Amino acid sequence: MQKLIFKLLITLSICFSLSAHAVPILLKHDGTYYGAQGIKINGSIYNVEFVDGTFIDVFDRSGIPFKDESEVFLASSALHSLISSDPVLSWNPSLTAGCSSSECYILSPIASYDNESEYVFGEQNPLHYWVKSAISYNGEGIGPDVDYESWGNSYLPADFTDWEGFVWARWTFSSADVPESSSMALFLIGSMLVCLRRFIKR
Repeated sequence: MQKLIFKLLITLSICFSLSAHAVPILLKHDGTYYGAQGIKINGSIYNVEFVDGTFIDVFDRSGIPFKDESEVFLASSALHSLISSDPVLSWNPSLTAGCSSSECYILSPIASYDNESEYVFGEQNPLHYWVKSAISYNGEGIGPDVDYESWGNSYLPADFTDWEGFVWARWTFSSADVPESSSMALFLIGSMLVCLRRFIKR
C-alpha cells in the first residue's frame, strides 16, 4: 500500500509540474526580449510580439483580437506586470525589441478614429488618422511596485522603426490549451480511483 501511495504522489508531482509551465513567460533570444506567451485574459490565452513599423503595416484589418477597451487594457496591464517582474528587463528597457533607449512605450492598439468620427474597434480604417492604444511603460529601474499604465493616441501612419522608445504589441490567440486546475484535479482523482480499484481486487 505504501508503494502505491508513493507512486501516486510521484504522479501528482509530475502532473502539477507540467501544468506549471502554463504560466505567462517573456520570450527572449540573444538577450533581447521580443514578446511573451501564455497571457490569460478573460478566459482566453494570448501571445504577444513586439513589432516596429507603421500601424497599417503591422496590423491587418482583423489583426486586433480584443473586442473593447477594457479587454485591451487588461492585456496591457498583464504585460506590464510581466515585464516589471523581470529583474533584467525592468532595469534595462533597451533590451525590448524595438526599443533602444532607457524608456520603452509598448502600445497595444484597440481602435482607429478620425477627429469627427466614432472609433472603429478591432480593425483599422484607411480613412482614419489616429489610433488609440493601451500603453505599458517600462522606464529604467521601474519595478513591480510601480504601476505605469495608460492610454495613448498616435498618428496612424507613424513609423515606429526609427522611434527609439516606441514599439507595437501585436497580440494573437494562443493555440496552447492550458488545463484548468479543476480539470486537472478531476483527472488525478479518477486516476487514483482506478489504481485503488486494481489494488483492492488483488
